[in-house]
Amino acid sequence: MAKGPRIIRANDIDELAGSAIEFDLSAVCLSRQMAAAMEKSLAQGGKPFYTPTIIPSLVNSALAVELYFKCMLQHASNAFPAFHFLKDLFDLLDKRFQTSIQDFYDQLMAKQLADFPPVEPWASQHRANMLSLNALLVKMNNAFVDWRYYFEKAPKDRAFHDLNDLRLAARATFSEVKPSWENLIRQHGLLPKSSDW
Repeated sequence: MAKGPRIIRANDIDELAGSAIEFDLSAVCLSRQMAAAMEKSLAQGGKPFYTPTIIPSLVNSALAVELYFKCMLQHASNAFPAFHFLKDLFDLLDKRFQTSIQDFYDQLMAKQLADFPPVEPWASQHRANMLSLNALLVKMNNAFVDWRYYFEKAPKDRAFHDLNDLRLAARATFSEVKPSWENLIRQHGLLPKSSDW
């Protein structure tokens, strides 16, 4: 008989929530640095390029999303599985949380499509790389592990897609679960339902 994942409970769900917000804030700071470097390059006639903050931002985004999902799971069922798989965690969420995350994600995607008209070749590529929520969750299911140890895998064995919109959608839904969590987000200088960068 195959064993299922180990099930755990946070000793203090608000401490777990604070942890999610702290990794979210770290991802925001790293994303801002990356965006500033890219804007500077574009202003000088260059093209978007790799920055040293891109992988740490992705890892922090993946962990923030994972912890937001685990907070919602513990809030609804008083426990969560001890693994990092984003798609699997999402599938375990209460349907109302899944729907809320999907709705916020779709709004963010629509805004991106409006903000990135395909005039420049890099903008067309950005639009082509945009994924549905389900496709993103499937491709980036194990992003936290894959990218924190990216040097252990061949490039063909790891997917890279931006998790910022998923992180923002997870945060927006998370902020609706408990009023104290929305206040906690604001205390960290983030906005519950808005892009921070």
